[in-house]
Amino acid sequence: MTAFNQNKVLEERAFYGLNWGYYMKGNSAKEGRLLPFIFLYKLDKRIKIINFQEGEDNFEIAMNILSKSNEDFDQYIVGYQGQMILSETKVPSDVIIVKAFDRRQELGAFIAQKYRLTKDSIIGIVREDGPIYIKNLPMSLPRITIEDLIELPELGTNFIKAKNKENPNKIDLSILIRHNSENEIYFYLKDCLGGWIERFLEEDYSGLFFVNIAHNESLNTRFLSFILKDAFQTIYTSKFVQDNFTSKQIGLTFKVDYGFNHEVLVNETTQDAINEINDLKNILSNVNTKEK
Repeated sequence: MTAFNQNKVLEERAFYGLNWGYYMKGNSAKEGRLLPFIFLYKLDKRIKIINFQEGEDNFEIAMNILSKSNEDFDQYIVGYQGQMILSETKVPSDVIIVKAFDRRQELGAFIAQKYRLTKDSIIGIVREDGPIYIKNLPMSLPRITIEDLIELPELGTNFIKAKNKENPNKIDLSILIRHNSENEIYFYLKDCLGGWIERFLEEDYSGLFFVNIAHNESLNTRFLSFILKDAFQTIYTSKFVQDNFTSKQIGLTFKVDYGFNHEVLVNETTQDAINEINDLKNILSNVNTKEK
């Protein structure tokens, strides 16, 4: 994204912050507002997370904290919740706000994610459209010069196709993933799941998709579970899936486990939605029979 001046590491960390805010807001839905946060990074490591009490201007509070900090950091991410007018209707939307900066660059990026709290979802919160780039912001801390450049590690994968036990003419797809970023795993699997569904008929998929994520001490499995459930939720509630799968009684199941002990992170299916459709059809059928 050009908003980050081709700084792939900062971009990944900014979207990580956006997902983290979304996750924390989903978990705090019953308890109140999202606690603002700051992520500090030095080269390839996140060195500190700072939470602070919400105020009138959360970004100003964050900058005041950082201006007094003795930490040695080169990138920083500030996140909090707010409201913004993002459409012609002039109606404020609830948003997660992230402002991301690299101290080697003059400008940082301001991005936001619209959301809606709802009980009618897997995780109690849903995204309203995708992330939105708002604008670039001047970096107000003293600039630094660092010659060392870091790159994001590549995501490792291994795909396995196997015949479905109940229907040997159909294929179950399994994938092993190795990475140290929940965010990168989320975006990769979201794209993959969408692609698998689009190629569903030509690949003769059964509708069962299995994922094993290799053990990595850097991973927060609660956070990872949350955002992967969100990925499935986004896809299975889409019009494409509703029209081409759910309404045609084709079920989709997405299972994700973690590590050698196969800790279950996600086990979601569209079968419940199919059952609701069938129940409604049965009710309507009984009503029509009685009327005759």
